Amino acid sequence: YIHNPPLDVLRRPETYRVMRRIVREGLASHVGVALGPETDILEEALEALDHGEVEAVQFVYNILEQEPGATIARWARERGVGTVARVPHAGGVLDESVRLERGVPAFTDHRGLRRQGWYRWALAVYATRIKPLLDKLPGTPGQKALAYIKSSIDPDSIVVIAKTVRELEEYAAPESFQSLPHSIVEAVRRVYLEEVYRSPEAPVKSIGGALRSG
Repeated sequence: YIHNPPLDVLRRPETYRVMRRIVREGLASHVGVALGPETDILEEALEALDHGEVEAVQFVYNILEQEPGATIARWARERGVGTVARVPHAGGVLDESVRLERGVPAFTDHRGLRRQGWYRWALAVYATRIKPLLDKLPGTPGQKALAYIKSSIDPDSIVVIAKTVRELEEYAAPESFQSLPHSIVEAVRRVYLEEVYRSPEAPVKSIGGALRSG
């Protein structure tokens, strides 16, 4: 993947010449673009998907960050481009490795790039509105987060972060690939749409158009 290229890079013809050369010279069998996660993501997606060299797009998508990923997934499918979802557990919220009652820790890894305010919002929404919808389903919280992605946008692949063999076995178990009831998928989507607009921490400016159209 070309990782997080800004829009001006995606508009340069030489970007795609290099991608073609990489495949032609056997340095990679397939190439794509990893989008985001900051601003102009929809514009970046449209630009990338307009070029046949891009065989797959990777983007953030999870229960608490559904847009613009869901819109990008739909556009990619319409164009026959592969889809890869990343950050499936929203930085530890959806697998419950970060919990509301413990407060937000001072992360020293990539999760430290998130604002504390976003974590407080995400933890509260998950605990009070999302978790009750998922509690009766089989599997661990982390497995159900993966199953929601499969059931809602059905990507070609999901990038998970597994730090132990136990976590890898958990995420590869059948529960992670179960098809959730349509009613649950829709209920979770409604909660997201309601709550994302209420949060000053949500990137509504960059995803507003997708939310209105979706």
